Amino acid sequence: MNISTIKYVFDKLRQYFHSKHAASAAETRFFLHVGEAVQALEPVRMMRYRHGRRGAEIESLSQHEWKSMRGSVVIEPAGETNPHTLVVGMSGMGKSTLLKSFLTDIGAAGMSAIVFDAHNEYAGIVSTLRGSVHNAQSFGLNPFELDGLRVEERISELATLFKEVYGLGYIQVTKLMECMRYAYRKARSSGVQQAPNISMLLREINIFLSNARLASERSTLLHLRSRLSLLNTDALNREFIDAHSLMHGIHSFSLAGLQNAEARYIYMHELLSRIYALMHSNEKEHGLRMFIVIDEAQTLLDRHYSESGIVRRLMEEGRKYGIGIIAATTSIAPLPRQMLANAANFIAFRTVEPQEARYIARLLSRGSPDAAIGLERRLAHLGVNEVMLVADSMPVIARSRNAASLPAPAQHNQAAMPAPQFPKHPCRRAELEARIGIDAVNRAISEGTIVRFAEASGPNATEWLMRRNPSLSIEHEVRVRLISESLQRQGIRNYVIDNSNGPDILALIDGRRVAIEYETGRKSARETASMLKSREARYDSVLVFVNEDAYQFYRNNFEDGKVRVLRFDGSFRLTAAASPKA
Repeated sequence: MNISTIKYVFDKLRQYFHSKHAASAAETRFFLHVGEAVQALEPVRMMRYRHGRRGAEIESLSQHEWKSMRGSVVIEPAGETNPHTLVVGMSGMGKSTLLKSFLTDIGAAGMSAIVFDAHNEYAGIVSTLRGSVHNAQSFGLNPFELDGLRVEERISELATLFKEVYGLGYIQVTKLMECMRYAYRKARSSGVQQAPNISMLLREINIFLSNARLASERSTLLHLRSRLSLLNTDALNREFIDAHSLMHGIHSFSLAGLQNAEARYIYMHELLSRIYALMHSNEKEHGLRMFIVIDEAQTLLDRHYSESGIVRRLMEEGRKYGIGIIAATTSIAPLPRQMLANAANFIAFRTVEPQEARYIARLLSRGSPDAAIGLERRLAHLGVNEVMLVADSMPVIARSRNAASLPAPAQHNQAAMPAPQFPKHPCRRAELEARIGIDAVNRAISEGTIVRFAEASGPNATEWLMRRNPSLSIEHEVRVRLISESLQRQGIRNYVIDNSNGPDILALIDGRRVAIEYETGRKSARETASMLKSREARYDSVLVFVNEDAYQFYRNNFEDGKVRVLRFDGSFRLTAAASPKA
C-alpha cells in the first residue's frame, strides 16, 4: 500500500467520523419553535441626486422596509449566549399558547421543566406531557426549613426576604429576628430536630405582644403580625416538597389559591432557592437539562424584590449548570432590569402602550434608530398569535401556533374517584382491593394515580400501593414502615418522624437515642454526608439501612464513628447493631 493510498484511507475515515459527529450533534440539537415567518424588517439602500453649487451629486440613503418572508422561526437556546427567553405583550394575544408550545418542545426533547402557573392554565398540557400538577395550597413548603444551613443563617436570609417584601425598617427587622430565634429554640427543644413555621412564629409574636411594655414595641409587633398573618396558609406551613423529584420530568405549580402577591412571591422564591441549591450539584457545561417557566411574571416578580435576586442568580449562573428561564409578562416595566440584560431572546406580542412599545422597539432594533421607528409602529398592529423577535440578526414577524394546533390537553383528573379513597401512605394491595374493588385499583394503576412496590419476591412477595406523590418514594415509605414494625416486635420503642429535618425513625435502645435512616441511594453523596453529620451531632448513634445496590457504596463512604451502615433485611435485631463503631 503506497503513501497516496494510506492518505486516501485516512481522509475517508476522517470524513466518516466527521459526518457521524455532525449527525450526532444534529440529533441532540434542541429548538423552541416560535412559528412561521411572515415579514422581516430589512435595510434598503437607495441612491438619489442632490443638486448643489458644484452640480449634481449622488447621495446614498438607507432606510428599513418590511418585506415578505417565509420559513420556520425557531430558537436554539444552547446556541445563544444564554438560554433565557422573555415574552411580553397584551393579554389575549397568545403568550400562554406560545409557552404551552414551548413546553411541548421541552417534553418532546426529554428535558425537565417547572412551570409557575398564576391562573391554573397549564394543568391540561402538563398532564398531556405526563407531567405532575401541584396545587400550592396542598403541596406546601416551609420557608423555615434549614436545608443544610445553620439556624442563624436561615434567620438572616428570611429577615432579608421579609424586609424586601414588606418594606420593613431596621427596628422591625431586629424584632422579627428575635421572635424567629425564640421560635427555633422552642421547636428544637421538643427533643426532635425540627423547624418552626409561620403559625409558630405568629404565636411567638403574640407572646412578645403580651409582654410588651412600650407603645413603640407594641406598634412594631402589631405591624409584623398583620403582615405575616397573610402568610399563615397550608402552602407555607407544611413541608411536602422534595426538590430532588422536581429535577426530573415536567411539573406545574398552580399559585391561584394563594390570595396575595406576597405569599405567591415567597412561595416561588423559596422553591427556586431549593432548585438553586441543587443546581450546583449538576456538572458544568453539560448542556441544557431544565427550564423554569414563569407565566404572568409581572404578578410573581417585582422590581422591588430584585435585591434577594434568586431569579437573577438563576439567570446569571443557569447556563453553566444547564438551566434556562422562560418568563411571560404583560409589561416589562415591573421586571428587574437584570432579567432583561440576561435574556438572549426577546419575543413581543401586540403592545399599544406608547412607552412600553417604544422601549420594546429599542430592544429589538439592535441600536438602529430607523429600525426602532418601524418596529414601534408595527407593534401596535400585530394580530392575535403574531409575534415580533430578532432572528438571524434582523427583526422578524412570525405567526405562532394557536391553541387548536397544540396537542389536545388531557382532562386533568388526578384520580378517577375521590382522592381520599387512595392511600396517602403505602398499604398492601389486598387491603386496598377489599376496600375499593379490584377494578378501581387496576384503573388507578393504569392511569398512573397509584404507584406500586413489591417487597421480596416469589410466593412471599407483598405488593404495596400508594397514591402518586412526587415528593415521596414508595420504596422509602414501605421500608421505613417495615423497620419500625420490626423494632416494635423486638420490644424497642420507636417513633416515625414525618418531617424533612428529623431522622426517619427515632429509636430508644438501652437508654440511648438512635437515629435510623433508610436511603434508596438516589440522594447525592454531598447531601448524604451533610445529613449524617447533623444526625451524629444530635444522637448517640446513627443507623443507615440501604438496599442491596447501594450497600457497598454507603459502607465504604459513610460508615465511621457513630454511623453504622446495614443492608436492609426483614429479620434483624438492633441491640448490638446500634452500638457505635469501635
